[in-house]
Amino acid sequence: MIKKLVLPTVLLTCVLSSCGERSKQAMRVVYGENEVVEALNEVPNIQFDSLQTSALQEEVRLFYKTNDYHLGWFNAANRQQLLESVRDLQNDGIKIASKEIHQLVDLDATYEQLNETDKIQADFLFSTMYVNTLDNLFNGSVRAKRLYGDWEITPKPLNTSATMLLALEHENVALTYDSIRTKQPVYTQLRKKLSAYYALEKDSLKPFKQGKINDTIPELVAVKKHLIFLNQLADSIQTDAIYNQATAQSIKAFQTQKKLSVTGFTDTKTIEAMLRDENALKEKIIVNLERWRWFPREFSSNYILVNIPAYSLV
Repeated sequence: MIKKLVLPTVLLTCVLSSCGERSKQAMRVVYGENEVVEALNEVPNIQFDSLQTSALQEEVRLFYKTNDYHLGWFNAANRQQLLESVRDLQNDGIKIASKEIHQLVDLDATYEQLNETDKIQADFLFSTMYVNTLDNLFNGSVRAKRLYGDWEITPKPLNTSATMLLALEHENVALTYDSIRTKQPVYTQLRKKLSAYYALEKDSLKPFKQGKINDTIPELVAVKKHLIFLNQLADSIQTDAIYNQATAQSIKAFQTQKKLSVTGFTDTKTIEAMLRDENALKEKIIVNLERWRWFPREFSSNYILVNIPAYSLV
């Protein structure tokens, strides 16, 4: 009798342990196509038919197939990380239509009030945004081969569907964007410069037509920031309202370059010229950020770096 009582107890223990939550797979970016990633541990009781994903792109369809056709973006923290990461792509020079972002923001804000059908459609939109933006950040928004017929570097492999599953499981959506962003120093500097440009857009450049050295002129705070961005003024100069000699000389030098009246003060034409130069510099930065995304994340041990402006090998 004792044996008969013990055996079921052991069996019951095994059954309970196997029914427990499985251990999470390690959080990582998946680059290989054949890596096996499991479905999300806990999902809402909303399931849909595979036919509903037929119009979606391949990586999104694969995500839902692996996830047994359940929702992926039911967690508010994951949705908000996605929105923050997508907004931050502005600093990488990646343009996302504001209409698409606003749509996701609205869906996130009203998510709990959505019916099952709307939650499924919202999930498709969040997944599509993740797949597209992650690939744009990793390989560029434009394929180099389309622009240059002799381009030999192939796009880098990235398993976005598997990466999305792991990111959602670990609530680490933002980490995946940070992980695949190239760490090349030039890219980092360009990104920082572009971020500085968008910070300038919040400043209001206003003209000032008179002043003496050491005068306090409120308009100079913004003027100095713009001159520093254009490399017309050393970034060691304080961005205060003091009209110092360095600032006066910087404005005069800029006016001389642009063949404007050399006054040392920022009239309307000087401000217009500054804004034009800033916009032109912004476009150059965006183009160069895109080109950096075409390259491998790490160079091999042997490579040739060409400094095109200097006509030299570095």
